[in-house]
Amino acid sequence: MRAGDAVGGDLALPRALPPAHPAARRARPDRVDPLRVGGGPRARGGLGAGRGHHVGVDPVHRRRGAHVPRGQPGARPDERGARAVLGRGRARPERAQDPAAEGGPGGHRLPADVTDPARLADLLRHARDHVPHYRRLLADVEITDTGALDVLRGLPTLTRAEVRAAGARLWAAEGDTSTWRLSRTSGTTGLPLEVLVDQAAQDAERAALHRRITALLPGDLGPDLAVFHLTLHAGAATRSLAFPGQAPARLVKWNLTRAWRLPDDRFLDCLREVDGQVVTGMPWVLSALADRIGGSGRVRAALVVMSGETVHAEVSARVGEVFGCPVTAMYVSAEVGIAGAQCEAAHVYHVSEDVVLELLDETATPADEGEVVLTSLTNRAMPLLRYAVGDRGAWVGGSCSCGLAGRRFRLDGSRVTRVAARAGADRRATTLDLAKLFTQLDLPGVDVVQDDAGTVVVRHDAATPVPPRTAAVIAAAVRGMLGPATRVTVRPRDPTSPVTARPQDEARAADRDLRLGQGPPSLEPVEVAEWARSWLVGEPGVRAAALTGSFLSPDTFTRHSDVDLTVVVDQDGPGWPRLAREMHRHLTGLRVNVDTAAAVADSPLLRARLLSECHPVLGDLGEAGVTWPSVPALRAVAGPWLQEARAVLWTQLTAAEGVRDPVRASWLSSRHVLNALRYHCLVRGVRTTVAEDVLAVAEEDGVPGLREVREVMEVAAEHRPPLPVEWDGGEGALAVGLRVIGWVRANLPR
Repeated sequence: MRAGDAVGGDLALPRALPPAHPAARRARPDRVDPLRVGGGPRARGGLGAGRGHHVGVDPVHRRRGAHVPRGQPGARPDERGARAVLGRGRARPERAQDPAAEGGPGGHRLPADVTDPARLADLLRHARDHVPHYRRLLADVEITDTGALDVLRGLPTLTRAEVRAAGARLWAAEGDTSTWRLSRTSGTTGLPLEVLVDQAAQDAERAALHRRITALLPGDLGPDLAVFHLTLHAGAATRSLAFPGQAPARLVKWNLTRAWRLPDDRFLDCLREVDGQVVTGMPWVLSALADRIGGSGRVRAALVVMSGETVHAEVSARVGEVFGCPVTAMYVSAEVGIAGAQCEAAHVYHVSEDVVLELLDETATPADEGEVVLTSLTNRAMPLLRYAVGDRGAWVGGSCSCGLAGRRFRLDGSRVTRVAARAGADRRATTLDLAKLFTQLDLPGVDVVQDDAGTVVVRHDAATPVPPRTAAVIAAAVRGMLGPATRVTVRPRDPTSPVTARPQDEARAADRDLRLGQGPPSLEPVEVAEWARSWLVGEPGVRAAALTGSFLSPDTFTRHSDVDLTVVVDQDGPGWPRLAREMHRHLTGLRVNVDTAAAVADSPLLRARLLSECHPVLGDLGEAGVTWPSVPALRAVAGPWLQEARAVLWTQLTAAEGVRDPVRASWLSSRHVLNALRYHCLVRGVRTTVAEDVLAVAEEDGVPGLREVREVMEVAAEHRPPLPVEWDGGEGALAVGLRVIGWVRANLPR
């Protein structure tokens, strides 16, 4: 369930196995893993960077040894077994007494009904026999059901760096690779990890989520129950997956970044998709959504499940009030899976039956409190035995009345990281908390300070504009960490501050850098226009420049859209490609078209769009020689273009491998449909190319399928989630496009 440690979500984009893996040719990259992270914030992958539900970091120093209790099978001094290779040849000192053996309150054996010793023994034998990394570590070690936990403890812990260094040596050489998925964790605190996940692990995570849902929503869940993982991470892809005959029947990861640009009333209309459904997400995302929704009763979910960060009681209460439903939490590691479920009787967690959870002290010995180390009992494709997630926790004693099995533990907020802001004695936001937030929002160059009055000041580079709605998300997220009464200010950093002072040439370069690595979803046209003007002012030969395209409208802007900048110049020259390349390097998604007015005249539709829907950047297009195309010129190119558009959609619809991405198919269809309707208007003398205008004209003229066209446009813009690929992989969107293009072509004036 690897959505930057968020349960139920970031459904992974289909990813093939690395070519080096012997199973790469047999793997099935076309299927989507519904519960594991697929692109995290830098890639942009999910938040959490391999952390658990409570925020964590890689400790600066990790002890590689492990405690080996007396009597461990295979731990004879004259053998090279697990014990002999601990800490690269250095075994940890043994304690005189193992608390687990005593079974007292300090013991750390999980109850047999939670961690099945036979499952653990079977996993260890599989790792020894089929995973190169563990062959030497477990060589000649006797593995029995009763001694499995001792053998596990004899292994050194794994850190992120060690997993990355081991690479393919952690991959199993045995298993049904056609069902394996490649999940990419986020890289918030370093380079991302790629983890192979087998079908059993995927099924176990869905089952764990189902158990949590049925425990809190008793009775018949119904055939249409869906889980919606909501994210505001610009790099995440919206996907859906169906599970016929199962509950939940549909899993949806929905990126709301583009819908967030809509006016409040339309944004609320989008969110009503989750009415009566299960919603999952990170606390800061749900806190921001609660602020945007405003009051209770506007959106009514059946259940909210939070994970990925510390969950505070007041955040849960606020989210529950706004969404009108119960709120719970799960503890999730991005590499290992669901490790615990929130105890409804207290703010602690019950250990999942699918993991072994250990708490280790500074000497890597089991303790009442310490570092959290996890072992998944389900994933055999890439077993991670004793993986140190970077969190700290403590066992919680006493009986529990909530009904969940599994030993209880709490998470400790202390971290090997700096605290950036505080609120009271028990509320804090660490540098990692904030780094994860800003990474997911794709906001580089941001820091946080807290003034003497307690106001949290989020400072960003002056050359990196932060639109008001993005600032509202930041403020809501920080309040979610520190409490609803926290005052938050978002403002540019003082360029003269010694903290951010840079050499003059570096500062000049930064002035031209418009959110390097940031796609345009968070930017407004006026900001891009001002930035582009700073590049073009003073450039010899530039007569005019304008922005065009779907970027100008929230209704038509998609993750596949470009920011189109047309620059009209006096004459062609060798310097223009260099300028376009440099501008594109500083703004992801920018497409710079540099042409003379005569060259622009060769494209009648481009001329019409420049004059109808442009956002001026520099100069005047009319004075630069760009004029409206004549109707005969438009008719001359409309027919061939429509024929080519039909061929493009038909090729996609009939491809042997089928359609794999409904959102992209919807974008491709809506893009061609809108251009077809633009020709429909222009050849009739209607001088407009604005999407809403041409749709209105088409409706008056009786063009068929317009309701479906609008739905396809909403899916393309991620204003609504697509149908699961098993139900409709995008074929419906392509068929709608073919129908409309066929009608326009048949009714084109001769």
